[in-house]
Amino acid sequence: METDYKFMNFTTPEEAFQTLEWVEKILPELLEDADEWCTYKVIHDDPEVRRIWRQLGDIRVCFHKIYPCDDPFLHPHPWPSIVKCLKGGYEHNIGIYNGPMSVVEALESDTLDVFSSSLLKQRTDIVPNVAYAMTDLRIFHSVKASDINWSLMIMGKPYFSGATRQYSRIAPVDSKLSLLEKAELFKFAKKKYC
Repeated sequence: METDYKFMNFTTPEEAFQTLEWVEKILPELLEDADEWCTYKVIHDDPEVRRIWRQLGDIRVCFHKIYPCDDPFLHPHPWPSIVKCLKGGYEHNIGIYNGPMSVVEALESDTLDVFSSSLLKQRTDIVPNVAYAMTDLRIFHSVKASDINWSLMIMGKPYFSGATRQYSRIAPVDSKLSLLEKAELFKFAKKKYC
């Protein structure tokens, strides 16, 4: 079936949760064709993540397989996002910078760790079916899973150009998933939503 959804960007937690609700309703249709989904492997920062994703207008729908790690990277998201844990769970640390957004925009990879380490952090444990929104660039977070974790993430439009590469300890390497890795993620998503 042909899908032509053109979702608008979201900028508030309320809009993020509404977008999640709408996307979850149409996921069975979105998951009809694996060829419509792109892949990406996050191997430049901890934790390692395997991702399949699909663009729908201003938003990107992603399924993640998150690997365990000991030293998770505390970072801001360069786009508004909402994440729902689907299987597993993880320790989630949040740090909030209360100053001007321009300070966070100016951070570079070599200053990010020092800056984020100065933030007061709040820890929560994320379990399956829990969702949280991050709709402000000044919210930093880290994910520490002790076992494999699966999640759904919806991303909005980046806050500014170049932010994705900027918020990494090491320059990201464009890396695609193997066909087997993509098939595993797609199979999980279909089992969950179809």
